[in-house]
Amino acid sequence: GRDAMGVFLGFFTAVTNVGVLALQLFVVAPIFARRGLAFSLALHPIAVAAVAGAAVAVPHLGLALGARAADALLKFTFSRGGAEIAFTPLGDLPRRAARILVRGVANPTGAVLGGALLAGAGVAHAGRAVPAAACALALVWLALTLAAARAYADALRSALGMRRLRLEANRFADAVIDRDGLRDLADRLGDADPLAAGFARELLDRAI
Repeated sequence: GRDAMGVFLGFFTAVTNVGVLALQLFVVAPIFARRGLAFSLALHPIAVAAVAGAAVAVPHLGLALGARAADALLKFTFSRGGAEIAFTPLGDLPRRAARILVRGVANPTGAVLGGALLAGAGVAHAGRAVPAAACALALVWLALTLAAARAYADALRSALGMRRLRLEANRFADAVIDRDGLRDLADRLGDADPLAAGFARELLDRAI
């Protein structure tokens, strides 16, 4: 009855909190360092989309529990940490405004919309409608997350005076060049060696 449900919820919360602590201590920092912001931020929406997609195919209470566990584990580790990193290129006032927007507006709005979705679907039809909606929203979330990660990288490069290099036609490479590199290339434009001057001019033309 209610006592058993209370025991289960308490146990579930304790286990997920221990999982969050373990991830924070041993996993989050190495993943951010080795795989970068885009990969780390994408873990949360990918996990939600995967579990929700499975629940669409095979509705089961265990999958709903798995989705809740994945959300709890990733929200306070990779998502929260990634958001803090993504805010770093912003100034103090824009950073505060972004935090207020995400935590004070977006999160409560999402909770309200989720509750409205559950109420609108009803218990009888929630088996597939809710996970289908969750999967679709998670894919939109993933696209926005990747766009935010790209914007973060561009803002950080701009703040550091870096430029990307287009080393192939219509495609940007991962290579970047900083202010000192740009200055050296500019100095090379007047090089007595025409090959060196031409190479410097071509690289400057490709620096975006």
